[in-house]
Amino acid sequence: MGLTDDILLIYLLWGFVWLASAIHAAVVKDIALGFEYRPSGIWWTPDLGAHFLFRFLPTATLSMFGIIWPGADLFHRRMQPYAEMSGINVADKTILVDYLGAITPIVIISALSNRHWKVAWFALLSVTAALASTLAGDIFTILPLEPVDGYESFYILVNGKAFWASLAVLVLYCISLVVVRPTSRWRFPRAVGSLADMLTYCYASNLIHHPMFEVQAMDDKQIHLQSKIHLGKHEYGFGFYHGRDGRRHIGFDIVERQVGADSPENIDVVIPSRGTFHFWFGYYLFRKPPSFTPEQLLRGGRTENRLRHWRKSSYRRASSGEESGPSSV
Repeated sequence: MGLTDDILLIYLLWGFVWLASAIHAAVVKDIALGFEYRPSGIWWTPDLGAHFLFRFLPTATLSMFGIIWPGADLFHRRMQPYAEMSGINVADKTILVDYLGAITPIVIISALSNRHWKVAWFALLSVTAALASTLAGDIFTILPLEPVDGYESFYILVNGKAFWASLAVLVLYCISLVVVRPTSRWRFPRAVGSLADMLTYCYASNLIHHPMFEVQAMDDKQIHLQSKIHLGKHEYGFGFYHGRDGRRHIGFDIVERQVGADSPENIDVVIPSRGTFHFWFGYYLFRKPPSFTPEQLLRGGRTENRLRHWRKSSYRRASSGEESGPSSV
């Protein structure tokens, strides 16, 4: 399921309604010792009404929340390396991160060791959602009573442990719905759902033509490639980089620095969606960020300041006689 603001808002409202109902039933109505329930006439059979309200509905509610977590898990597994490159980082945290090809327990352990908390949390939720929904089915036990004046009634026993465990799961789900909304460092001009999407970010970069990514022999294995990357000790960043074709592109590349310089020489790290989050917290949660064309990104006030380094680089190339083509994003 897509992580759209509308879907998150609906889920949050649904979760708060159930939280308020559960707390009201536990504190005000004091249902810990059980209660009597007499179905209304809207049900085909009284037994159907009792089982729908106290068996199906609680289980379906937690199951509905469980639908969103696999999508959130996949999104954070895919985008975590790019989120790390938005602040310049080493290979262990960026290009060597492999969350998509590993099984979930390994992903959780690796994410915790790398301090990728969102990846670990949503991976855990995606595998435990099915188990959590079974708790709701054990909350109520339905016991039929003798009919009174021709009306059937039931006595509902409440399993306190299952009730409070389900309530705790629902609280965690509501908190996770707030956390799951991608922040600015997770929002990129295009999603990365395939190898072709990834290549659009680096097809003109120096990274894919670097000698450390070349196969030296037919029997080279993955460990040989990873060893060369580790020995290179390079950093990787996402932003506007100067491609091999002499034009400016948006994507990721190897960071090159001059001796003693703090800022990269070949790439200006930029977060395109940063300008959409200067709002108070409530509006930040549920507004849809506006879409920008590449020309607007290049002309934007905050982004233009960050591209000052690129202007200086263009002047240096022009003065040295190098041909510089038009900007390409």
